[in-house]
Amino acid sequence: MNMPEDILSDKRYTKQIEKISDKSLQLIAEDPIRALKEAHKGVKKVEPERVNDLEYLQALADAMQSFAKALLGKRAKKDS
Repeated sequence: MNMPEDILSDKRYTKQIEKISDKSLQLIAEDPIRALKEAHKGVKKVEPERVNDLEYLQALADAMQSFAKALLGKRAKKDS
């Protein structure tokens, strides 16, 4: 199982991330602590039974950072 790719393929999370403003995405992309906090908030909403699974939360935070960077790039191309 490749957890970051599995998480990124989960539409529950990607739809939430796509709604985030550019400023917040930038913070998530650059700050691992911010990404971890956002991952925790998302898991509490979507999968509360996994809120104490630290490995999962870290993998989700890593995936969120990757997705945030990709989404920011996509938005920048769209705006130009």
